[in-house]
Amino acid sequence: MGRRHRRYRHAKARYYMAHTKENWFYQTVNWFNREYPRNFIISNPFKGSLIVAATGFIFMILYRPLGTHASRYFSFEITMACYALVMAIALMAAIVVIRYTRFYSPKSAWTIYKELTSISMILLIAGLAIYFAAFILEEPADRWNLATLTGSLRSTFLVGAIPFLFFTAAHYQYWLGEPVTVKHRGQVATLLSKHIDSTRITIRSQLKKEHLECAIDELLYAESDFNYVVFYLYRKGRVKKKVLRNTIHQVASQLSAFPQILRIHRGFLVNLQKVETATGNRLGYRLRLLGVTNEIPVSRSYVPVFLKKYHPGSTD
Repeated sequence: MGRRHRRYRHAKARYYMAHTKENWFYQTVNWFNREYPRNFIISNPFKGSLIVAATGFIFMILYRPLGTHASRYFSFEITMACYALVMAIALMAAIVVIRYTRFYSPKSAWTIYKELTSISMILLIAGLAIYFAAFILEEPADRWNLATLTGSLRSTFLVGAIPFLFFTAAHYQYWLGEPVTVKHRGQVATLLSKHIDSTRITIRSQLKKEHLECAIDELLYAESDFNYVVFYLYRKGRVKKKVLRNTIHQVASQLSAFPQILRIHRGFLVNLQKVETATGNRLGYRLRLLGVTNEIPVSRSYVPVFLKKYHPGSTD
């Protein structure tokens, strides 16, 4: 009895340890896959690159860390300004390239994992750019060695990570907030008709001879793209894109007479009748639309009006 009892206890302990490790693993994976607002620097490559470069320049001028020194051509201040310029250009190029990859596309859901890995890759590219820039600015020396390369990368990460992590930490609430899923059960406000709305709408462009005409029921959502707005329409069983030169603000004003068309983000309008599910909490939502694979964001400032129209009576 004693031996069988010990074997039973050992088997139970092994099962408990394996089960605990498995839960820990999945909890960690789920945490990294938690939806998270995109870093300001990544969302705004030009402004963000200037902020990082300026922060690095000021930090180097004030503290002169990591054995920094003047170049063979310029004073210390001008040398640091040159490195800051190289860093800004490299950051801007890296952010643009990463944003055009499918995994980090602005149209895909952003997560903590994407946030951290994208920052690491951007700083890695900037560090390589500074390493090669030093061949021009620094005194002639044997720089083709691993120690010099790792030194440049270390300096870039230490200085460049400060503004990146500042903007990441600004959304710390998302690390703790639990997502809530609201299922579409026809709970859009009663003023939104359930039958197919064939009302024709005309959206004017900033160009005189350009406009978009469609049925209100065909419009899925609209997305801002710099000086243009991309409209996603569902026609003949397929999602089609139409582009007009305009701003999302002006388009929202033109469609203000249609309560089912709602501004949910500074860059998005959505047809509430096409929303299938909404996942998130008071800090923001991600929408899935009928026939659309991309998730559409609802930013924090637009959550109250979104919940009021999409899910009346919700207090989340």
